[in-house]
Amino acid sequence: MVKKSNFNNDPFLKSFGVQIKAEPMNVSGRVLPPPRLEYGKGNGGRQIILTPKDGAWNSTEFKFFESASCESFGFVSFLPPHKASMLQEFCLQIVRTCRSTGIEMPDSPKFYEQARKNDTVEMVLKRIADKCDRDGIKCDLVFVALFSSEQYAQVKSCGDITFGLVTQCVLPKTISDVAIKKNYSTMLNIAMKINMKIGGINTKLLEDEV
Repeated sequence: MVKKSNFNNDPFLKSFGVQIKAEPMNVSGRVLPPPRLEYGKGNGGRQIILTPKDGAWNSTEFKFFESASCESFGFVSFLPPHKASMLQEFCLQIVRTCRSTGIEMPDSPKFYEQARKNDTVEMVLKRIADKCDRDGIKCDLVFVALFSSEQYAQVKSCGDITFGLVTQCVLPKTISDVAIKKNYSTMLNIAMKINMKIGGINTKLLEDEV
């Protein structure tokens, strides 16, 4: 790459007396040991400490380092109405997973809002925000079932920024992975996002190794 660039024949570099060798410099290096991660307590009541291997680690069957509490949550769907039963199963599986990681969460959403045919993202989220204000609902999280990924930016702009709603967007494939395939990795990934969004701490580095 350096040879092809022909830097040494560049008149600007020559005017400053700069020369660049084509061969890279050899330097000594070492592989640092991966930092150990601290989670919450496992099933036996013992604090869980994990050492990543090849950039990955198994984080099943124990709780987050600091699990948050979700007093109430809502659900908004931009999917066709006939998908409601699948969304109900999605909620059931996510609540179970969140509870298994230590997150306190109610059995079902405080409200369910089905988007109408000509609704925009802003219209639906404004209805939700107005409903929460009017009825005095403290909603810690709103799941938003997206019809397409193009709606994501609109939800984050209108929901999180304009109306102050903490949102967790899910696409049809993700909903299917949870509700139909019961993919635990997908469920846990969503639980980790939720915990962080509502004030929890998933894991932390051991203090003596920082």
